[in-house]
Amino acid sequence: MESPNIFKYATSELSQDAVICYFAEWANPTYKEHPMHKVGQLFVQKMLDKWDVTDTIDKVEVHRQYKNIDVLLIINDKYAMIIEDKTYSSEHSNQLNKYKESVQTDGKFKDHEIKGIYFKKSNQSYLENIEKSEFRPFLRADILSFIKSCPENITD
Repeated sequence: MESPNIFKYATSELSQDAVICYFAEWANPTYKEHPMHKVGQLFVQKMLDKWDVTDTIDKVEVHRQYKNIDVLLIINDKYAMIIEDKTYSSEHSNQLNKYKESVQTDGKFKDHEIKGIYFKKSNQSYLENIEKSEFRPFLRADILSFIKSCPENITD
């Protein structure tokens, strides 16, 4: 029997974006006394791990649909993490490179290190264009790994 899957209900890209934003928001130290803070920190760290970044997460700004980017996380005022979230489609129209260029030329974030994440709830076998665009895939196995590593006793 399959266990419940949040993405069964979050079937559109926008609802998945909301889930990503929700977890990332919990990573902020403002919430450090709440059990969900550990979950948020773990979620953001799992994506930073794709880039071998081990910095302590001291601040996360969450931007949804910033210049057509699904999710943009500003982490520690140092990293601009572009998250391209896909449901049943794949990368197209050179969009990943366009998003990187958009952030690089933005006066607010021009000094930030850009870290791209290609977030997809299903498996994808062809990742060459994603990797050429210097994005790191965060696929189904990564999502499951995150969920499995969450503390068991989270309560609101």
